[in-house]
Amino acid sequence: MPGERSWEAALDLVDFGVLVCYENYLAFLEASAAILGGSKWTNHEKTR
Repeated sequence: MPGERSWEAALDLVDFGVLVCYENYLAFLEASAAILGGSKWTNHEKTR
């Protein structure tokens, strides 16, 4: 049936969208960790 093929295509597009969103989220987390881990927010020698 033609209607079933359109539903399958729509679900494939949704799956692809979720995958792209997830990949972008992982890239954002990686960049955030690099920024936060690379900078020194406090000087540990002064806080002791």
